[in-house]
Amino acid sequence: MPIDGWIEYMNFLLEGRTGSPDDPLTFEEPLDLTQIIDNSLNSEIMDFDQEAIRQEARDYQTSS
Repeated sequence: MPIDGWIEYMNFLLEGRTGSPDDPLTFEEPLDLTQIIDNSLNSEIMDFDQEAIRQEARDYQTSS
């Protein structure tokens, strides 16, 4: 996902933050996501035969 999508998601989480001690969100202010998110390996990660994986899923036999 491009960094802009992560920023939008972070903002969505911040907007829904309750401030309650039970709130699972552990940050209260925006973070510099460019220091956390690294998309440099995405092209390498996605370099596989997607149709072969789809076919494998279609051919999968369940045990029931």
